[in-house]
Amino acid sequence: MQLARLAALLVPLLALLTGPAQACTIGVSTAGVLKLSNDGHTLSSGNSGGIASVLAISDLDLDLNGTTITISNTRLDTTPAGFAAPVSYAATYNAVWLLTGASGSLVSNPSFTVPPVLNLVVTVTLHNTVTSATGFKQGNYTTKTTVTCS
Repeated sequence: MQLARLAALLVPLLALLTGPAQACTIGVSTAGVLKLSNDGHTLSSGNSGGIASVLAISDLDLDLNGTTITISNTRLDTTPAGFAAPVSYAATYNAVWLLTGASGSLVSNPSFTVPPVLNLVVTVTLHNTVTSATGFKQGNYTTKTTVTCS
């Protein structure tokens, strides 16, 4: 009988921990600012006056496998009319959570797995750089990076 009671308690707990994936909550605490280099060919959060984007990811899954966070490569989202120069991208991320973290380049849509811990928040800092061989004309530019949890 004791074994049956224990099983009755564990089955719902296992279902909770291994159940369907839930979405995480992603908040942008710092939107980031791209600044133009002195030569006019590079927009970057790493240039003087630039600011990295900072995200807070919470409400992660508690399933036994943890939550996998994937970050897409950076791309230009907004450009001024008439801007059509070919560009190249470089972006890095640094993710930090309880006792550890992950970092690297966004070149190949990196992903990392965060362990299942209650009330865990992952802080991700993104540095974006866009380079144009012909330079950037005056106007507004924005980059876009997609973050997903699974």
